[in-house]
Amino acid sequence: MARQDPHHRVTVAQQAVTAGAVPIDLATRALAEVIQGVSKNDALKYAWDKYQVHFERNVIESYLIADTTVEEMSRATGVSTAALAAYRDHIFDIGVFRDRLERISYVARCRALLPRDQQAYLEAALVQGTEYINWLINRQSTVPPRKVLEAAMTEGLYMGLAHRGTDPTSERSKQAQHWLQSGTQAATTLLRLDPHDDEDALEHLRIALMHKNHVTTPQMAGAPLPEDIVH
Repeated sequence: MARQDPHHRVTVAQQAVTAGAVPIDLATRALAEVIQGVSKNDALKYAWDKYQVHFERNVIESYLIADTTVEEMSRATGVSTAALAAYRDHIFDIGVFRDRLERISYVARCRALLPRDQQAYLEAALVQGTEYINWLINRQSTVPPRKVLEAAMTEGLYMGLAHRGTDPTSERSKQAQHWLQSGTQAATTLLRLDPHDDEDALEHLRIALMHKNHVTTPQMAGAPLPEDIVH
């Protein structure tokens, strides 16, 4: 059985416009009106503009595959949340994917159709997620150092295990050894970190936020005259 394409509404809307038909599905009908140029839905018209530019389409769809919220997508791309929500609801139906494996299969199928620079966004959605897509479009990263170390440790571990079943003198085994060393260094650094550092920082912030200044100044409403204040 053929898998349903997440762009199925686009296909049906375009066929309906060509045939002069009216789609039954309301979301598809709204999209068909945009394609015909008779829609007054500005958010959906904006979303359709994004769909027609291949690079912009792939960036937005990568975010959707990574289950990024429209708010986070808007902060990263500058596209309005209304347009991004319209894209999600009318153009790219993420609901066709029943599980993670189907998302992986979809990205694999796209690999043969897209240039390498655009493939990177879809692949990042599966492997690294929202933060990495943000980084690809040059948005400032907010990844904490501990998370960097944890990622380096995990990557080093599993890439290092790639030597299993290979000739110990092979290039693959040599590369695996370097990965294991990298993972071990990250793990050692993590063990040296005080696990209470983050908790202490949050506690200091909480105390600072709870602090209240009860000093009365002459500018405050109801304050006594300066000459009446006892020094």
